[in-house]
Amino acid sequence: MTTKELIEKLKPILEIEDVTIGENDEIHVWIGGMISLLIPNNAKTWFEISNYEKVTAGAFNDAERVYVSSLINQFLSTPLEDREAKYRVRLRGFNSENGHQYLTAQDDNVRATRFFACAEKPDLKQEFTQDELNVIANRNQFKGVGWLQDLIRHAELVEDD
Repeated sequence: MTTKELIEKLKPILEIEDVTIGENDEIHVWIGGMISLLIPNNAKTWFEISNYEKVTAGAFNDAERVYVSSLINQFLSTPLEDREAKYRVRLRGFNSENGHQYLTAQDDNVRATRFFACAEKPDLKQEFTQDELNVIANRNQFKGVGWLQDLIRHAELVEDD
């Protein structure tokens, strides 16, 4: 479950006033005018969640408590690399007999790697988080390339299968 999915599923619960993202990408669940749950984006266990006892000790009615606990369990069981939405940069106008061409990284380090165009291939790095896209857009060789900047701004959200 991505961070965005967790937020979207938490917001409709009656007792929750709002769900926001903090400076360090932690998830803030607001109840009664204060942050009642603070869920670090990289949390792997319930013990890393501040005020998790609110979920288990009465901030919610029984049905809400079960639902919130279930959502948080799904989030905690999601590998860290899958919690953020992924995007693919289609190089519009670049096509081959294999199909559309996408921005492809030689390796996972987007700060230092080389990039090339390639048809969609699952064994290559063609999916990027928003943070990775920001790094790519701000690399010196890409800063002045308006058409690439535009493609990066309009990257396609990768839907889960």
